Amino acid sequence: MSGLFVKVAAPIWLVLYFIVIYVFGAPLFIYFILLFGLWNAVLLHISLFVLWSFVFYLILLQSNSFERLRDIVRNFLKNRHGKLFDWLGKKYFTENTTSYVSPAIIILVFLIQSPLIWVPLIRYSFPKNVYWKGLLWIVLGSVIKITTWYLPVYGLGFSIIRSLVFR
Repeated sequence: MSGLFVKVAAPIWLVLYFIVIYVFGAPLFIYFILLFGLWNAVLLHISLFVLWSFVFYLILLQSNSFERLRDIVRNFLKNRHGKLFDWLGKKYFTENTTSYVSPAIIILVFLIQSPLIWVPLIRYSFPKNVYWKGLLWIVLGSVIKITTWYLPVYGLGFSIIRSLVFR
């Protein structure tokens, strides 16, 4: 049952993201700035990113695909020889590893990519038994994304337009 749920719910949730963010995202954010002010709009936008990412993460938690992928990578690294493969295997793919991706890489993905990429990366990074770490990273990623992309672009643009219009 959970496999069918993931196969149906995940694509629907992804389509909803594309519609809301890419079709209505800029007009909605500008409207929120006009309605609530810049900082309240930023907080609302962070909340929306966190909410969408939480639901997507919880949908992905229903699948065992990421555990199987970690096993495949672990077996691949065991069968390869060389300093890089040995280091990767010892650093990220031991049996008691609680994170499979470096926090620096996760933060870099937050800065460059969208929740479509960072939520599966976080799901891959943390096993099901430490799901709360993934939820904390989602909150951190949403704050990083909004304050490094949306706030400078929309905030600066809004400030310039406001200063030109309301002289």
